Amino acid sequence: MRAKVSAFRVSLLALCWFLLLIEAYSKGEETAQDGRASSNAIASGYRIARRPNASTQDTKEKQNEVVVVLGSSVPRETSQYLALISGTTRIHIAEEHESLASIAKAELGRINRFLKLLFRLNSDKIQDPGGPIKNVWSEIPSGTEVRVPDLVPLSRTISVTTRPGLSFAELASPFYENVGPKTRAKILRANPKLSSLDSIPAGTSVTLPDVNSIQLVRLNSDVSPPEVLMKLQGMSGVKLVSPNVVSRLEEPVAVNHNILTSMGSSYDTDQLHEKWFASLIGADKVTDEDLKLTDHVIVAVLDSGLDFSQPAFAKNLWENSPQDDSPDDLHRGLHGYDFANRLESPDDTLPKSHGTHVAGIASGRSLGKWFQPFKWDKLDSHIKLMPLKVSDDNQNVNLEAIMSAMEYTQTNGARVASASWSTANSDPLRDYLSRCKGLLLIVAAGNGQQEKRGDDVVNVGQDIDKAPAFPASFKLPNMIVVGAFDPARKRAFFSNYGNGTVNLLAPGVAIMSTIRLSMTVNAEPYGFLSGTSQATPFVTFAAALLFAKNNGFLTAQAVKNRILDTVEVDSEQLNVSGGRLNLLKAISIDHDLMELKDGTILRGQITTRPIRFVEGSSDCKRARPLSMKNDGLSRVLVDYDGSGSLFFINNRRVTGTLCDATIDFQTENGPVTKRVSEIRDLVWRGVRGNPLGY
Repeated sequence: MRAKVSAFRVSLLALCWFLLLIEAYSKGEETAQDGRASSNAIASGYRIARRPNASTQDTKEKQNEVVVVLGSSVPRETSQYLALISGTTRIHIAEEHESLASIAKAELGRINRFLKLLFRLNSDKIQDPGGPIKNVWSEIPSGTEVRVPDLVPLSRTISVTTRPGLSFAELASPFYENVGPKTRAKILRANPKLSSLDSIPAGTSVTLPDVNSIQLVRLNSDVSPPEVLMKLQGMSGVKLVSPNVVSRLEEPVAVNHNILTSMGSSYDTDQLHEKWFASLIGADKVTDEDLKLTDHVIVAVLDSGLDFSQPAFAKNLWENSPQDDSPDDLHRGLHGYDFANRLESPDDTLPKSHGTHVAGIASGRSLGKWFQPFKWDKLDSHIKLMPLKVSDDNQNVNLEAIMSAMEYTQTNGARVASASWSTANSDPLRDYLSRCKGLLLIVAAGNGQQEKRGDDVVNVGQDIDKAPAFPASFKLPNMIVVGAFDPARKRAFFSNYGNGTVNLLAPGVAIMSTIRLSMTVNAEPYGFLSGTSQATPFVTFAAALLFAKNNGFLTAQAVKNRILDTVEVDSEQLNVSGGRLNLLKAISIDHDLMELKDGTILRGQITTRPIRFVEGSSDCKRARPLSMKNDGLSRVLVDYDGSGSLFFINNRRVTGTLCDATIDFQTENGPVTKRVSEIRDLVWRGVRGNPLGY
């Protein structure tokens, strides 16, 4: 009976594996240039490797990979099994006074568990007597090539830096299964200068010993992937195991006259000004006073890499500068990492410059060309770009590259990350992203499905409440999902939508941004692309500015709240906030803001307190007072959809009547009183979750 049950379980898992591969294939997920020679190290070890010769691997080889997350304590049986099923090795060049035992310790974190395996992998070098390897403790001649299993050390130590507004448990949660008393005691022992983990000053480097290890295991040809998955799921020390699912970078969308006509759009990209979106997000009204940046923020872009020769990024790049006593000093001086190919330089090699284009938007390159407050020298002193390459040259993105890149952002202190790729539904990925509580992840809603319209193939947006798209449909608290709007202020025809999934819209049609120098025309290294990939980094940039304005005071959740609480609300928009990004109102957190119906913006302090309000269409005789401090009032849209005013009260949005006839406002030049009939919008500087007070 047990044999039958076991056989049934294996068959069921095999069927699931097969269906998953069919799903990946149906999405056009062709195998990427593998770019990983057997001498390369596992990505989650962040070792530096030479760029291998390009080689195309067949689909089957890519599918024979599993991602394994190991806890801090891995028993002998598990570590030996991982080494035995690994189908690839890398080369360790022996240095002076090294032995098989010391190599096992350095490369794999253990000695006795791997000695027999190392002997077997290097049997051609073992001769008795007189060979280069006599026994496990004998010194190996310097320069000898020793084959080792392609695994990271099972026992890893890293350093992280504490951040304001983030508890230590939240900071450490991505690296441990749980941060309980035993784990905390272990961390304290590794940091003798710390007396407690509850009150560590922001900016302190903390050593985390025995952290979870993300492993990519390419299986050898004589093992069954379903059987391996089943066995690993039941092995001690294994926290997570999954096929290395292959996903896709979002493809830029074709937008031309014929397509726009077939989709019924009322604009023509040939007639658009390159700055068409600036006024719609309030960028043209931002002043130097609005952009008093005080903090230093790292912005990670998980994409196809960056053209480092692009002059726009000359002073914009983050540089890895670990502490002098850091346990991992392999990346000193690097600006990011290539997790698709396991290389030290995340170079953008895609013909359409996807990663370089996205990075330019996320770091305000175009806005800096046009508007004085966004000048690069000001931004680059406070916002640094961390390019992380997760896409290969065929635009394929795999699960292990995503998870390893996310771990890198956490280890190196990024506050916000931009992600413009799609993936299959993955519980392991969802679980890992949910643990990254200190990071605000901005993700693309997706560019719909391709349909034939006349002679053109057109991307048509889908309702992802009904047909989920990932990672957007994970719906995590630390995530903002971004769709695209067009020059007509409507959802772009290609943008996915969903009242319960997509948080807001940002500009996504004919967006000018940086491109690779090799693609430049007339010496201008800028080009135009369309898609939710272009909308996403606009929100990333807004989040980065918010973090940079507050000395790290705002949490990821508070920044998310502020962005969603200040959208341009449109009842026709099918998204959670019902609106479009307004950059100006989002970053106005060091003063109150009053927008008049003629477009005038006043900055200062709303001195009418409290605001008199009645819900619905009731008589103002029944009005009650509302204030920012006591009621969490953060905004009033005075004329909303012709049915009264829209009040933002903590987590609620309530339609009602503003019963005051006038609003008093204190500006830099003195007090101002405005009739309510003149006012379009009132925005308080208090941020939901983190009221800044007066």
